[in-house]
Amino acid sequence: MRWECVIFDLDGTLVDSEILNFQAYAELLPEITESQASLIKRYEGMQLAAVVSDIEARYKLSLPEDFEDTFREHIRGLFERGLKPIPGIPELLPSLAQRKCVASNAPQRKLAHALEVVSLTEHFDGNVFSAYDIAAWKPKPDLFLHAADKMGFKPEQCAIIEDSPTGVEAALAAGIQVFHYTPKKMQRESKAGYQSILHMSELSDILTA
Repeated sequence: MRWECVIFDLDGTLVDSEILNFQAYAELLPEITESQASLIKRYEGMQLAAVVSDIEARYKLSLPEDFEDTFREHIRGLFERGLKPIPGIPELLPSLAQRKCVASNAPQRKLAHALEVVSLTEHFDGNVFSAYDIAAWKPKPDLFLHAADKMGFKPEQCAIIEDSPTGVEAALAAGIQVFHYTPKKMQRESKAGYQSILHMSELSDILTA
């Protein structure tokens, strides 16, 4: 196999959570008048603190110091009621012979909860890495390099599965092959270190070649 370790992002890659994340903003912050699509385009893949800071500046708000905690508790409820895996992921994960891990900008508590809700925990053997563990968030490459190192592999032995431009930027900066999940695009793109896919089922053949 060309790649011996596959590193997955969480939100929008393993779990279909982006709409729920931005639903939480809309429910907690009625001052936000933009569409969910607009918010996703601007903030997809970003650290929560950076999103909150930008919203405060953009809408001239002064949010409570515990807003992030309030937001995360709200998200837990939404996840319990409506979180689902990305189509193709439940079939893909057991088909891969490579070592697998998760590397996400989200905190460990959210990662563990999301994986449990959609019954994906068992596929990663506890190998779940958070940017909060090392205080370095995508688009910096540190998290992916940290994950590769902890898994015992060099960057060139790894492949990353991402859905956000922020994550893709981090993967390319780390020098790790990235497969960009873009289900809403009409055609695939490929260049050095980068390949887009339209459905997760494509990865079975790509990663075992």
